[in-house]
Amino acid sequence: GLDDETDASLLARLVRIELLLDAVWRAPVRTAALGSGRIVGAGADLFCACDRRWIDPQASLCFPGAGFGIVLGSRRLAARVGEGRALQWVSSATLIDATLALASGLATDTPGAASAGAAVLPEALLQAPAVEPATYAALRAALRMPDAGADADLAALVRSAARPGLRQRIEAYRAASLAARQSASAAPARTGSTTR
Repeated sequence: GLDDETDASLLARLVRIELLLDAVWRAPVRTAALGSGRIVGAGADLFCACDRRWIDPQASLCFPGAGFGIVLGSRRLAARVGEGRALQWVSSATLIDATLALASGLATDTPGAASAGAAVLPEALLQAPAVEPATYAALRAALRMPDAGADADLAALVRSAARPGLRQRIEAYRAASLAARQSASAAPARTGSTTR
């Protein structure tokens, strides 16, 4: 539906996404995510915003927004994995596999195996925190200090998205991504044999 969007409608959509991510990040209750498949863009940001983050061993994450000039969720990612790693991942749209996500702290655990192939989450996910919600929220705020605050995250997003040409940047990014995929799939597969 990109053809029906304008810079203004895309900006409004991105602002709503940031407000949702901030609400999850600051929620006075424990939040959890179970990631599987390809977790990209706002989905990866939502995964990162949760307290507990289980990832399927076959899953991968990617934060491609900077490729079309968007700053979204970067401070939260830096809080999870460190500023240097977050900057590298975001500025290069790195594909992060489950092993790296776990090793870096982006993911907290993998779900247990189940006999029917469905993931089994630990009992800890089902248990409420041992303190009341207001205390939990206060603990979360204290542990995340220094916190530039929701307004700083929103301002960074709006500044990045408000530059004229947002829709064109997204279209160019999408076209380049599709071309790269087509080029990769058209390349001949390399084998260990040689011809004489």
